[in-house]
Amino acid sequence: ATWSRFVLNNAPEIDPSPFFKDGVLNVPAYFADNAIATPDFIVIMLGVNDITSSSLILGDGLTEGEISSIIALSKTLVDAFLAFDANLKIILGIPTSADDLSSSWEGAYDDELYSKQLYVDNIHKYCTSFVNYYANGGYNSRVDCSYSFIFLNRVNYLNALHPNQSGYEQLAIGIANKLNEKILSM
Repeated sequence: ATWSRFVLNNAPEIDPSPFFKDGVLNVPAYFADNAIATPDFIVIMLGVNDITSSSLILGDGLTEGEISSIIALSKTLVDAFLAFDANLKIILGIPTSADDLSSSWEGAYDDELYSKQLYVDNIHKYCTSFVNYYANGGYNSRVDCSYSFIFLNRVNYLNALHPNQSGYEQLAIGIANKLNEKILSM
């Protein structure tokens, strides 16, 4: 998923945004329709697909304009969650990285179309921008970033970007560690 798909629902026929109802962004409806109690924390981990689409060899990588657009979209979604509940806290997950990108990247992407180095550069730009914008409650005291990557072993990936069940379990452990850290610091 991309920030724009979640915020704008710009691919409803392929994979609709779970936060849209009756043509508008509607976070309260998401919780009500799915019978989900209001949580204390939510973790939003988006960005990997935004970064990959900017990794075409003939492209110019993730531009400042694209980063600004992604941050604006993220603010829209963050603000919708903040408005939903005055006590809800949000952690924005930094896109995952891995200890060995080479073999899975080459297996999943045509290296004549997509640049592995541009992908790595894009992750750095994206993460730096998000941390600079959201760090330590800089945007809102109830919003923070997960400052460290969750490194995933590539054997736990279906391809260069998408984890298998073991990869999702690694992500869950990383997220749980970050939530525990936040809870203990309160």
